[in-house]
Amino acid sequence: MKKPIKTKALYQRPKTPIDYFTWNIFRRAFYSLKVGIIEKIHNYKFPKSTVIALGSITLFIGVLFWIISSNILVVEQRAEYDMTDFIHASELSNTNVVLSNNRFEFRFDETTTHFELFDSVTLHTWRSNVSEADTFPNITPASLNRQQNTLVAYYRDLSGNIRPLNSYDFSISRNQYYVRYGDNSVEVHYQIGNMDIDYTDLPQRLSKERFETLILSHLDPEADRVDYRFLENAYTFVTEQQVYALRNASNFSQNAIERIHRIVFEMTPYTKEDMVIDHQEQGVDLVDNKPLIGVSVLYTLTEDGFDVKIINESIQEKSLYPLVNIDLLPNFAEASTLHEGYLFVPDGSGALIELNNGKSNREYSQRLYGMDYGKVQLSKPTSQELTALPVFGMKKDQQAYIAIITEGASMASVNARVSGASDSYNRVFATFHYMERDRIRIPGVTSNDPSSLYRTVWTRFYSESDYEVSYRFTDTENSTYVGMADLYRDYLIDLGLTRKTQSEGLSMNVTLLAGYTKTNHFLGVPYETVESLTSTEEVMKIIEALQAENVDHINIIYQGWLNGGIDHHLPSRIKYHRVIGNRSAMNALLLFGDNHNVAIYPEVTFLTPTTDERLNMRNDVAKSISGNLLENYGFNHATLLPDRNSRAHYILNPSSLEGVVESFLNDYNRLKTSTLALNDLGSMMYGSYNNQDFYFRYQTEAVINEALLQITESHSDIMIRNPLALALPHASKIIDLPVKGTEFNIIDMSIPFYQLVLSDLVDYAGQSFNIYDQQSMMWHKLKAIETGSHLNFTWTYSDTYDLMHTEFNRYYSTHYINWFDEAVSMYKEVDGLNIHEARLIQHEILERDIIKVTYSNGVEIVINYKTTSTMYQSTLIPAMDYRVIKGAN
Repeated sequence: MKKPIKTKALYQRPKTPIDYFTWNIFRRAFYSLKVGIIEKIHNYKFPKSTVIALGSITLFIGVLFWIISSNILVVEQRAEYDMTDFIHASELSNTNVVLSNNRFEFRFDETTTHFELFDSVTLHTWRSNVSEADTFPNITPASLNRQQNTLVAYYRDLSGNIRPLNSYDFSISRNQYYVRYGDNSVEVHYQIGNMDIDYTDLPQRLSKERFETLILSHLDPEADRVDYRFLENAYTFVTEQQVYALRNASNFSQNAIERIHRIVFEMTPYTKEDMVIDHQEQGVDLVDNKPLIGVSVLYTLTEDGFDVKIINESIQEKSLYPLVNIDLLPNFAEASTLHEGYLFVPDGSGALIELNNGKSNREYSQRLYGMDYGKVQLSKPTSQELTALPVFGMKKDQQAYIAIITEGASMASVNARVSGASDSYNRVFATFHYMERDRIRIPGVTSNDPSSLYRTVWTRFYSESDYEVSYRFTDTENSTYVGMADLYRDYLIDLGLTRKTQSEGLSMNVTLLAGYTKTNHFLGVPYETVESLTSTEEVMKIIEALQAENVDHINIIYQGWLNGGIDHHLPSRIKYHRVIGNRSAMNALLLFGDNHNVAIYPEVTFLTPTTDERLNMRNDVAKSISGNLLENYGFNHATLLPDRNSRAHYILNPSSLEGVVESFLNDYNRLKTSTLALNDLGSMMYGSYNNQDFYFRYQTEAVINEALLQITESHSDIMIRNPLALALPHASKIIDLPVKGTEFNIIDMSIPFYQLVLSDLVDYAGQSFNIYDQQSMMWHKLKAIETGSHLNFTWTYSDTYDLMHTEFNRYYSTHYINWFDEAVSMYKEVDGLNIHEARLIQHEILERDIIKVTYSNGVEIVINYKTTSTMYQSTLIPAMDYRVIKGAN
């Protein structure tokens, strides 16, 4: 069926004026609406200032909440300590208990927990604390009390501040300690804190039924009338809630508080557990404002002196006031202004602080094993030497001791102070750390006060390691730092440090830089390539040149031969570079070294890989306390801030180290060599603070030690740069050993303590002469003679001009041509002294900058570091020079 065709109506009603009027109204209304909307949109202004203000307020409140909440650190409760056989202070016989052996008597005073150690060889008595009246002008009672501390415990308060609790004021003087005796040992358990009863020890609110049933019903209104009335007045009845509440408790006198406590807890069956139930039922939430720390110290008499141990499982603390540090025996040896001598600290090669040197406005405090690379580096750290040995000591008149930290060294700091600040005594002691802290930048905060831009964050776990120090005492004839070094050397030998194969004369150690990563451009697109500085063939040429000059003993450390050159990436696999030398070329170089009696040490970096290549960023990179991945950059020399234009260096997670070492060795074993140089393994210490994969420094120390054992099982000749004490048993040779201490204001002079310990046990060399260019070549030569160190240089075969504008410009002065003649001349001169075939046995400071050294073959040399000539006996010694006083036997 066809659709009908639409046609116009035959008839249409004509439009009236009403029709036109209605249509115009609608059109005008629509037009007005459209114009209004467009105008609103056009004139609308976004309230930026209001939004910014609200955002800033929100951010401020958020940051404030973050800071406050993070400051309240609640640690996991520790297990209770077994107190079997302990005797409370009030039950002791208050006598002196004596432990003895062939040389020493340990006399323990039960009334103070102080002790004396009598040495029957030197006839000297060492004391744990000050025993004589201090005549220091205007000395305060607080200073006098501090002299009686055997330890000081530091806790973290609710505001995040560190507060001290000293053992005398808060334990000994209050009889808050226990003693337990063992075989040749005394253990003291201190309860350090204010254990006085306060209003928080009283029930604050409890229901009418429980108050009357558990407390009032057990008091006789007649027989206990006074106490009954007193308790009724102490509590008020709140009718609306049907509870009894303690009246204005914070304003009660101490006597009133103690009386209420006696009535409630001694005259009725009401218990502390009942109080907890009532407080929970009534919604009472009291803030505990009384930190209390329990800790045991164990003294054991030994043939060398005594050992003192802080027993970790004995530590008790309140969860809101965690223990963070302990100063152990801070007053030992009581060296006052009446005595002469010095404090010894293990800074760099070793350093001395003279007793009473007048620098009372300075203190020495350094973390053993150096800075923690597991913490964020917000700015360039000050240049200072590594504290690699866990020792400290004191010479007092004709007596001396050395303290060796035998357990927990990586968690310790060494502190030294001289007389004059608050009393007449000089001190050197160890601080042990139980928690770690770091500073992080507060986001969105600006201030003229730099300290307000940062906040402190803490680990949420505590150390579970015991800490132990062994005090050992010299004979009167050897009561110097040399005698201290002998004692520490004997300790290391007893631990298993054996004499390594020694060179038959002076060695020339040369670090040859193989290659580096350079950024090039192609059509404006950047790409990285490895450039050669010293190829394997060029290494052979340098060796031949040195041997042609009769340099007989050469050690080559080949750095930058793999995985991108200097500062290479993770060595889980080895990548060779054609411009430097492939595996065949490396084997040819190693064979060349064997044939020419030259030890060649390919060097590897394990702990600080550069770039993220081959890194699993989630699992392989350590984390800081704030939870961030640890990536470090070089520092801008102008601003001292991290330069993020440089390549990142990552810190390897300790949990990944074993796997990386194993994978590397599987590849490295294809080279025909027993040698290997370690750039950072055994030379640095850090923690990794990821809550799910947590390592304190002492735990990382154990991992590093296992890795070193893993390496030495397959390679017998290991060279280590500036090793920590833990790495010494694994080192066949050592380079970059400090030859001085850091020049802190409090330090008076440097000594070669490290070298006195190692001489004739292992070959060692100081820092690279041409890299460590703050000092002259003459200074380096004199230090080599003074310390018995071998020579150490860093060279490249190629010209280093292209390094000037790279992040490797620190190696700009390494072109071997510039150093060759001077190095050869120095080698021949020092080798002719015949000191490297003997042991350094004596070091004497004749006067400031005038040193005399003696070697076991009879050689005696006097060294003059002054800028003017000096006379020794009848011998004139020119400025910055030396003279042999006595030749070899």
